[in-house]
Amino acid sequence: MCVGKIVDIDASTGWWYNACTKCKFGVTNYEGVLSCRKCGPIEQLPMPWYKLNIQGTDTTVTATFLIFGKIAEKMLKIPATILSDLPGSNRTIVPPIMKEICGKIYNFTVSINNRNNDGKLLTFSVSQANEEQQYLEVNDTKDSDNVKQTTTQSPQSDEDNDKKEQHLSNDSTREGNRKRNREFMQIQDKDSEDKDLQQQPKSAISKGKRKI
Repeated sequence: MCVGKIVDIDASTGWWYNACTKCKFGVTNYEGVLSCRKCGPIEQLPMPWYKLNIQGTDTTVTATFLIFGKIAEKMLKIPATILSDLPGSNRTIVPPIMKEICGKIYNFTVSINNRNNDGKLLTFSVSQANEEQQYLEVNDTKDSDNVKQTTTQSPQSDEDNDKKEQHLSNDSTREGNRKRNREFMQIQDKDSEDKDLQQQPKSAISKGKRKI
């Protein structure tokens, strides 16, 4: 199984073929004789049957997907018998209604088609296709969110650094204030001691005078 987005439809070899109504194998017309590759000569007229050659990608690699019959009808929501019979319909030109599936995302159940692989581009035969609404979009959103988260981490780190620097600056300022306060207190204590020393002689003299 794989999930891929349809990016293109190649109709150069035809987007439908004449199929046996019984087995859906291709029918040839040789000199008015209808012949099925599996059933042999048949009398009933063949019917148009889808054979879509689709280019799909999972955003990392591109591959070819071959989608037949009812699986393609489910994707397009219209039978090949009707779409091929519309006015102006051409087997080698992609009709507008078919182009509408381009850009859509599908979950494909596939097997490798060895018959159509040329070694350059892988070709898968699709046995089931279910439309996926948000698979690749979700992944893209997650990647985008991761990028946003990564880009927003840097300003937060800068802000934290600014806070740390401001905190250190505040600490330094407070330490400077405390240091200046200590120096101021020391000066006051020294002034007080000087005053005491200056006052002591005066007291002694005054006492002496009273004794005389």
